Formats: sequence, C-alpha cells, structure tokens
Amino acid sequence: MPKTSKLNLEAMEEQCMRLIEESGARLEMKTTGVHYLLSSGYHSEIFFNMARVFERYSVRNYLAQFFLRKIKNGGIDPRSIDVLIGPATGALPLLYTLQNFPDFEHTRVMYAERDREGKFMLGKGFEIRDNEQIFILDDVGTTFKSLRAVQKIVESSNGCLRGVGVLIDRSPNEKRDEHITAGACSFTYICGIRVPEVYIEKNCPHCKEGARPVKV
Repeated sequence: MPKTSKLNLEAMEEQCMRLIEESGARLEMKTTGVHYLLSSGYHSEIFFNMARVFERYSVRNYLAQFFLRKIKNGGIDPRSIDVLIGPATGALPLLYTLQNFPDFEHTRVMYAERDREGKFMLGKGFEIRDNEQIFILDDVGTTFKSLRAVQKIVESSNGCLRGVGVLIDRSPNEKRDEHITAGACSFTYICGIRVPEVYIEKNCPHCKEGARPVKV
C-alpha cells in the first residue's frame, strides 16, 4: 500500500475506492444487475457495506489517513479539536482510528446513540463541556439526518461545532447544498469521497423501466 505522504488527495481517493472494492463492500448495479433500496428510502445504483471495509485495520487506517488529509485541506487544524463524535455505530471505527494519529491523540471520542423512542442522545457517561471544539463525523451520508441530530446534541451542550464530515457522500444533488448549509453556517463541511447520487422512487430511472430495487 503506497505511503500517504507521497500521494495527492486525488490519488488517495482512487486508492480508497480500490480498497473498498477489494474488501467486497461495494455492490454496484453494473455488476450485480440490480439497484438498491437504502434504509433512507432512497434508491441507488451502489451500496456500501462499510462494516466489511472496516474489518481490516490496514484498510481502516488508510481511509482515516485520507480523511485526516481532507480535514487539514479544509482548513481545520486537528490539534484544535477537543472532541470527535459521530452517530453509533457506523462512525465508530473511523473515529477511534483517527484518534490513534498524533494530530488527534489529545482528543476524546464520543458517540450518540438512539434511545427507546429512536431519538439520538449522547452516549451514556459522555459529557461535552462549554465551548469545547467539536468535529462530527459519519461513514456514509445520504439524508444527513443522523448528523443533524448529533449537531443538535452538540449545540444543546454549548459545544462549539468546528466541522462536519462524511467519508462517503451519496446525497442527492438537489439536496446536497441543504445538507451543507443546514442550521448554523459557522462550521466547515468536509467530504471525503463523492459518489453518484441517489434517487427518490418517483425519479428513479430504473423503476421507470420496471425494475424493482433490492432492499439492503
């Protein structure tokens, strides 16, 4: 695996996609012959099973190094971040791997989890202190509802939101600006990899041709 210090971001992104494909975590219509119904209700030609990606430390470490480079390239100094947080459980492997790097070794990692009513709350025992510098991260973003829920937790705890990011952004083109500018606009949005957009059912070209999606 090539050293990240010698690669530009474009080359790193290509390597990330190769690693995802080699892990068997990327299912694509052009090879499977079907399109997918995501948990968000959107239809997509591609499905990412990120749990498969994160099985191997070497792959997880490379993806985290790539995202760290994206954070720095976005103008955020990792050493200024006090807390890395994300929705359970998808974000956790990436969050804990980032914490291993010297730039983030001083940070605390937290997560938000759903209560019995399905609402996100700060994980048991965690506490965000006033004015702590927070970065929110998730593995894959489609509707960004989970990220917004975590954002509300941060703001209600008087934390200072510095940035929000996703490793893979597959949100619809017409919704992407809403995701980035929703709520307070004082934070930076960091997108790791942008993949082809998803569709609502009525706009899905494959459904219009009579194909039915496979639920994943």
